[in-house]
Amino acid sequence: MSTNSVPPTSPDTPFREEFSCRKLLPTQPEATWLVTSPIWPHYIQLVLRVVFGVFTLTTIALGGHIDGGAAWFSYLTNWTYLIVTFSSLGFLTLSLIHLYQAIAWTDRSAEEVQAARTAWRWYHSIQQIAFTVSASASVLVTILNWGLIGGDVDFYNVTFHGGNAIITLIELLTSNFKINFLHSIYTTAFAVVYVAFSAIYTTKTHKAIYPVLDWDKDPSGSAALAVPTSLLAPFLLNIVMYCLAKLRMKVTRHLTCLPTQASNRSNYQHLYTTV
Repeated sequence: MSTNSVPPTSPDTPFREEFSCRKLLPTQPEATWLVTSPIWPHYIQLVLRVVFGVFTLTTIALGGHIDGGAAWFSYLTNWTYLIVTFSSLGFLTLSLIHLYQAIAWTDRSAEEVQAARTAWRWYHSIQQIAFTVSASASVLVTILNWGLIGGDVDFYNVTFHGGNAIITLIELLTSNFKINFLHSIYTTAFAVVYVAFSAIYTTKTHKAIYPVLDWDKDPSGSAALAVPTSLLAPFLLNIVMYCLAKLRMKVTRHLTCLPTQASNRSNYQHLYTTV
């Protein structure tokens, strides 16, 4: 275990290794990558996650995004915001567990604490999938809404078509979360499931969820939009997220090499598990 005073960053993976079969799995070598930040102490990341968790849960509990015509659960906007909310609360829960371990496990050996913190468990995999999907899907929903549908510039419309993307991008750029190149399959699966659902819902209820996605009156036009969007957009957006994560790694490594950065953070080393 490293003893330097700089908060850890998730190690860079050679690009060729991103295409190995094991990279399809929602796992990472270090569970601490989900709870630490490369730019500030753990408690600041915790405060940020409290804000995001409370905000997303409150906005969806107070009525969420309301559209006319179809049922609330039928909109891709609401599917995506539910995942963003779940992901935000998941990050908050993991950060609270990490903080509890730092405070309450003073009677345990350093090796025992290290093993418990770094061990990857099933709920870490759920969080890996949830945030990977929410990061790309929130940006996709924002682009599709303002590019094809529009609507009033009010609190809920902006929050559900823009605020969601801002939350996920801030989380990506301030945490050690690692994006895997092949994990676009999870967002693609999410998109394909929604497309299938929208087709079934529209043909059964004869109500179009979105004007540009009317499977009842214009199935060929809907397919021409939905199929390439659901198959190609998640892959392209995951590349963007992958590149942003890589950029974050390079920038934060450069900054944390500065003497002032190491000095300012030396008091918070006990909150981190480094490798």
